[in-house]
Amino acid sequence: MANTNISLTSLDFNDYKNSLKTFLKSQDRFKDYDFEGSNLNVILDLLSYNTYQNAFFMNMIGSEMFLDTAQMRDSVVLRAKELNYLPRSFRSSKATVNLTVTANSNITLITIPKGTTFTSKAGSNNYIFSTDQNITVSGNNGVFQANSVSLYEGTYITDTFVIQSSANTDRQRLLLSNPTIDTTSLSVVSVENNGANTVGYKLSSSILDLVADSKVYFLQGAENNQYEIIFGDDVVGRRPPDGSTIVAEYRATNGQLPNGVNKFTPNGQIGGTSNVIVTTVSSATGGDVGESTESIRRNAPRFYATQDRAVTVRDYETLFTINYPEIQAISVYGGEEAIPPQYGSVFISLKVANYDAVPTAKKLEYEEFIKTRAPLTIRPLFIEPNYTYVSITCNVKYNVNETSLTPEDIQTLVTDSIQNYNLDNLNNFKSTLLYSRLVNKIDNAHSSIVSNETDYTLMKKIIPTLTSSRNYTIEFNTELDYTLPPQPLNHVSYDQHAAISSKFFYAGELVSLEDDGEGLIRIVKEDTDGSHKTVVPNVGSINYNTGTIVLTNFLVSDFIGDAIRIYVMPLKKDNSSNKNTILEIPNDEIRVTVQIVRQ
Repeated sequence: MANTNISLTSLDFNDYKNSLKTFLKSQDRFKDYDFEGSNLNVILDLLSYNTYQNAFFMNMIGSEMFLDTAQMRDSVVLRAKELNYLPRSFRSSKATVNLTVTANSNITLITIPKGTTFTSKAGSNNYIFSTDQNITVSGNNGVFQANSVSLYEGTYITDTFVIQSSANTDRQRLLLSNPTIDTTSLSVVSVENNGANTVGYKLSSSILDLVADSKVYFLQGAENNQYEIIFGDDVVGRRPPDGSTIVAEYRATNGQLPNGVNKFTPNGQIGGTSNVIVTTVSSATGGDVGESTESIRRNAPRFYATQDRAVTVRDYETLFTINYPEIQAISVYGGEEAIPPQYGSVFISLKVANYDAVPTAKKLEYEEFIKTRAPLTIRPLFIEPNYTYVSITCNVKYNVNETSLTPEDIQTLVTDSIQNYNLDNLNNFKSTLLYSRLVNKIDNAHSSIVSNETDYTLMKKIIPTLTSSRNYTIEFNTELDYTLPPQPLNHVSYDQHAAISSKFFYAGELVSLEDDGEGLIRIVKEDTDGSHKTVVPNVGSINYNTGTIVLTNFLVSDFIGDAIRIYVMPLKKDNSSNKNTILEIPNDEIRVTVQIVRQ
């Protein structure tokens, strides 16, 4: 009966001690005992402390046993390994260059060996780039031209292991020593029979179609941010014989730090000469650090659900996001959602870091990757993102009596607040601009802000062909403000339009586009008195219900800026993007004015 007084649910030191006192007081021998002023109090402290330590230890062990509650990275990696998930490693920055080597005219071929190094500098730091394969180049009169040579940041490291006897009771572990490894560069070779045989092994992520002599290895995460090589057991995959020497070569890289460098200097001779000209085709991109603990915790269960195959839309998104860290956003949808429907296809739209459009080389790499994981009857199609921009006009009132900040300071704070809203809520596929939250974000930019009047329009860019007329279709996929009154051919008011454009040149005159309020798009010229004169009354049409603008036989002689910008007035304050559309607020489309009030 006395045991019913012991608390089993508390993890507090004092509760443990009080529980022990209660238990002792329930005994006849100690029911009138003064525990506070006796030596027994010290013993109770010791018992409580020991109980507390054990409870804490067991609680931590229990937490580290589950993916959701584990705090240590090693525990998260171990749990992910049980889901057949390999944490993403560091990735090397990659640059593309052309090499012009001037050597002896008697030579017809030169070889640029794998591992030929180049130095590049970012700030005060030097970075080593190198070739990842042997390149043979033929020349003409001693001039050798190697085009589109890929250079990868990092230095090559070799780890060697000697396979122990299979009868050894202790399992041998082949741990790769450098935690900044780029696992995509890993090559594994088994040197056998005292060097008489050399057997190359390839990475496998599945045991499907493997037989006893399949020359494959498996890679898995290990402790201390390392990776471990696993060979087969001669039943599923070939095991190197005892005494074989395993040579593992890979790049150790600096992750994202070298991204953006574009000048490369050879570190030695090429083809027996130092007369080498390096021309950069594309700057270094794609470098990244290893996968974070939280990313592993989030992605491992989703990867396990895909089973390394792409069937559902979520499968495609998960596989690309996990394997390619440079992908900032992805949208995947079935061909049945396309207009018109394209059954048997799946559309993939990607936003890649540092690029407005996916480079051709990257697109080919993505196609090759997904081809082996998608069903044979499904055709993956990569399409470019469709950007819809948001142009913000904001007038802010702030109480000058509550702060020493200048109007310029308030303007900067509000601009930063709008940019942060864009980063946190937009700048992605399938995002929504919530007007009330944007206004609230601006109000909270500083405590002295009294109010703000914020309006926005949607904008798209077109880059017209200057040499020939073309038809252009601009789709905003939202209902436009059709309540604005129609405008005559020659008019003064410039703002009362559902659609307008930036300036461009037509037949030598500086003009712009606008709608007439009745479904037509026209070209107008602004006179010196502020009035607008119609130059071409009908250059296209506008559908106010769908937000579609069609320009017919449109030909301009020149335009201002990077493109002709088409602005429309949405009917609703909240707007969303869908399919392959990205909603974004560009920095050059944020206009903030500040008004001082005294309260």
